[in-house]
Amino acid sequence: MGPDRATYERHPLDAGSFGERPFASGAFATAPCDAGSLDRGELDVRRWFAIAGALLLAALAVYVLSRNGEPGGRDPAPIRVASDRPEGRTVWVHVVGAVRRPGVYKLAAGSIAARALSLAGGPLRSADLAAVNLAARLEDGQQLVVPRRGAAGGAVAAGGSAGLTGNGGASVGTGGAAGGTASGAGGAAGKLSLSSATAEQLEQLDGIGPTLARRIVAARDRGVLRSLDDLAQVEGIGDKRLGTLRRQLAP
Repeated sequence: MGPDRATYERHPLDAGSFGERPFASGAFATAPCDAGSLDRGELDVRRWFAIAGALLLAALAVYVLSRNGEPGGRDPAPIRVASDRPEGRTVWVHVVGAVRRPGVYKLAAGSIAARALSLAGGPLRSADLAAVNLAARLEDGQQLVVPRRGAAGGAVAAGGSAGLTGNGGASVGTGGAAGGTASGAGGAAGKLSLSSATAEQLEQLDGIGPTLARRIVAARDRGVLRSLDDLAQVEGIGDKRLGTLRRQLAP
């Protein structure tokens, strides 16, 4: 070694040495990548993406179903069936004559006479149901008169609404012939029919008040009054009053 060339030893703390030793020894070297750990991480990421996608689809399905149930959704409009019966309406009908419980009854609009007769307890044995159109539709304020067999004023022309009268007592028909006799209280020669007259109608007669009218109707419903002569059996009717009633009543 010549004198001009200086002797040089690399110090342990030399920059080159400092930079090489730690990495050479592996103390600060980065550990080699593990392929298995990368696969597991990638699987975890994919799994989370799959879960998030499933949740998103479920939320979307719930939203669509809830929208379909709203008024503005896709549900078809309900089908409304037309009816000839006015919804919610009722009618009042007066049922009199040969029935078990005469009176005023409330029915649904469009009901037929058979329904009113049923509410009145049904007909008596002496009722002439052939003279009543049980299929006739009832209107508000009508009177359903069920006559007794053989009583005057029970017949109605074919096609008429037998046994149904309006507020004024006139027969309410459904297109029947005009020659039919009016059913209900109207009797021969304009007399009131004893077999079908109501208590209110009897009160209009001379010598009859509310109490006596109710007694006559009660006796008739029990089957006591089979003729005008049987009126003598009613309390409050003597010979003089019976003679007066004969001029105003028909059997």
